[in-house]
Amino acid sequence: MAESTPEQNPTLVYDLEEDFFDRFNLKQVRPLGKGMAGEVFLTTSKAGSGRKLAVKIFSLDEDVRERSLRQFTTEAGVMQAVSHPHIVPCVMAARCPDYAALAMPYYPRGDLGSLPNTQSPRQVNRYMSHVARGLEHLHRQNIVHNDLKLENVFIDAQKPCPPRRPWPGSGGEGR
Repeated sequence: MAESTPEQNPTLVYDLEEDFFDRFNLKQVRPLGKGMAGEVFLTTSKAGSGRKLAVKIFSLDEDVRERSLRQFTTEAGVMQAVSHPHIVPCVMAARCPDYAALAMPYYPRGDLGSLPNTQSPRQVNRYMSHVARGLEHLHRQNIVHNDLKLENVFIDAQKPCPPRRPWPGSGGEGR
C-alpha cells in the first residue's frame, strides 16, 4: 500500500522519528513570529517548487512538553476539523522527537496588525465581516478562538477581494 502524502490526506498527524523539515524536504527561511505556544517559521520546498508554508513549532522540552502537546493537539484538531473560507487550514501536522510541527499556508501579505492605518471604512468593514463569518463558523461548532488579535488575522492574497482569515491558533473547545 502506498503511503499517503500530506496533500492527499491533511487530517492526519504524522508520528516521525526524523526531523519534520528533512522528512518533508522543507528549508527554514526565516522566523515569522513567536508566541506562548511556539515559534512560526517561513519555509520553502528544497525541491524548488516555490511552495511556501508557515510552520509552527511546539517545543517538546521536558519543562513544557505536556502543555505543548496539549496545545498542538488542540490546534491541529481544530484546524483539521474546521473547513471555512475565512479560517486558516492545516496543511500537515507531525510529532517529532523534540518538537511538534503544524504547517499552514503562508500569507505573504501579512496580517491585519501589519496594515497601515489608512484603510477606508469600507475596507475595515470588509475585514471585520470576514473575521465575523469565520468566528461565527467556529462558534456554531462550540469552538472558541482564545487568541484573537490583529496579528492572528491573515490576509489572503489569492483572491481579488482578499478574505481575512482568523487563525484558530489557540482555539480551544467552547463550554
